[in-house]
Amino acid sequence: MTKDTTEDEQELEILEIVEDEELAGTDDGLGVWGVEFAAGLLVGALVGSAVALLFAPQAGPRTRRAIGRRVRELRDEAEEGWGEARDEARRRIRRGKRRAKGRLNKAARRTREAVESLT
Repeated sequence: MTKDTTEDEQELEILEIVEDEELAGTDDGLGVWGVEFAAGLLVGALVGSAVALLFAPQAGPRTRRAIGRRVRELRDEAEEGWGEARDEARRRIRRGKRRAKGRLNKAARRTREAVESLT
């Protein structure tokens, strides 16, 4: 066996373990929906906070300062949330690529074996 074949088999084993965990329900199962939910939650929080501040019974300059402060806080939270969502998306893309590669390698191996058995 070549080194590549051994590495491919190890990667395939890892992928099969991951798939088994998903079938057993140990995967988070959120997928893209989790990212969309987090984004919706964040937007809702932004809108709700802005509306609450606008209707607060405070003097004009004081309200403007409070709004500015809250907007900065929410902007920072949004940047952090989007960064986390981006990182999660990248992890899931890498994982999908590994799975696809593992499945392609498995299919190629089975095809080679089938061809060899015919000869």
